[in-house]
Amino acid sequence: MIDGRPLVLAFVMAVACTRGSESAAPPTPTIASTPAPQTEFSGARVSVKPPRDGSFLVHGLYPKSQSSCKHAHRGTLEARYPGALSFRSAEDGTVSIVVTLPFERYLDGIAEVPTSWPPAALEAQVIAARSYALAHIGWAGQAGETLQKPICSTTDCQVYRGTPVPLTPGIRRWESAVQRTQGQVLLYGDRPADTVYFSTSNGHTYGNEQVFGSSPLPYLRPVVEHNDGASPTSHWRVTLPFTDLATFLRAGDLWPDGARISAVRRTGPNVRVAGPGTSRSIDAGEFRATVNTWAPCLMPARYPTGVLPTTIPSDWNDIA
Repeated sequence: MIDGRPLVLAFVMAVACTRGSESAAPPTPTIASTPAPQTEFSGARVSVKPPRDGSFLVHGLYPKSQSSCKHAHRGTLEARYPGALSFRSAEDGTVSIVVTLPFERYLDGIAEVPTSWPPAALEAQVIAARSYALAHIGWAGQAGETLQKPICSTTDCQVYRGTPVPLTPGIRRWESAVQRTQGQVLLYGDRPADTVYFSTSNGHTYGNEQVFGSSPLPYLRPVVEHNDGASPTSHWRVTLPFTDLATFLRAGDLWPDGARISAVRRTGPNVRVAGPGTSRSIDAGEFRATVNTWAPCLMPARYPTGVLPTTIPSDWNDIA
């Protein structure tokens, strides 16, 4: 349990605009807050602090970009953040937003699971998210301390989206789960456990050293599990015509221009792609990443299919 006094958390949310074909300049955020916030300027950084118990409504719009993708998405940022904001620009054209806010308010903005899940499942996810964050941000165990080590807002850490605008249906169910589990943390010894989590397995979990390359943790040992059958991605099948596959691999510089594909097979960690007069052995991970990048880009009406989040959702697959 954590004392009821708030922890303060800083996290980094990248509003990144890279150079080149994707975009040419960073987005311009518009901040709405009443009454007027406190503002500080320091070099390439602007910091704004809301009134007590206030929040900021942030609108960000990426510039139009030159892209080979059909119906290229123009990124937007629109959410409310209950904390102080710092905007910093970098030489590479990136704008980073750092939000400093009370710890439990950070948990209100976690967006990792559907809010329609049963209350017990939401509560379990909140406890996992709370424990994971505390394990990664340098918490010394003192109530009320300010934590300066940031945590990212993407799937590289855990997804934080602030308070969505408009409100996501069922968001209050998630916030209620945060309130009901306030102060509850999974511990190993006297420290928060590194409660990494995932969507769907292939029937068993892996040790943390197999996934992250870190030292083995006693509580993250491989186990067999039988509960993933309810996941829509526990079993899947994707049909990729050779003509489509050749288009995607050519776009990723993995297949020669003008060459046809007549056979594809999985050979251990590689995928063997063959056609009249040519063949390539491609690392399976690179093959999957290339298809996942270019399939929805060049043929968005066809890929990914059905309920799948990406065209090839897992490295655990056979090719027939």
